[in-house]
Amino acid sequence: MTTTTPILAEADMRALGFTDRRSGFWYYCTRLGRYETVNFTINKKSGVYEELVMDEACGQPAYYGRMKPEYGIPMRQKVDQIIERLNAAGLTLAVDHRLYGFSE
Repeated sequence: MTTTTPILAEADMRALGFTDRRSGFWYYCTRLGRYETVNFTINKKSGVYEELVMDEACGQPAYYGRMKPEYGIPMRQKVDQIIERLNAAGLTLAVDHRLYGFSE
């Protein structure tokens, strides 16, 4: 399934923390935990985006739904807070928590 988001003005994207070091794409990365990050790559023309919650220490997706609840649930909440902030600014991004080990 292709997921898209509206693209905001360049100044707005930068104010949200996006960079464009890769030609043609907006990129966003922020830390969730000691080793985990949430990442978005958005095509500047089409708005098609990819999301990844990454375990930077292992170089693979962070399966935070399989962590002990005292770690996994706060990480999920952080992801949701980040999504809420970005979407309140006018984007329509989402992270499918099921891809990272949550069952619902």
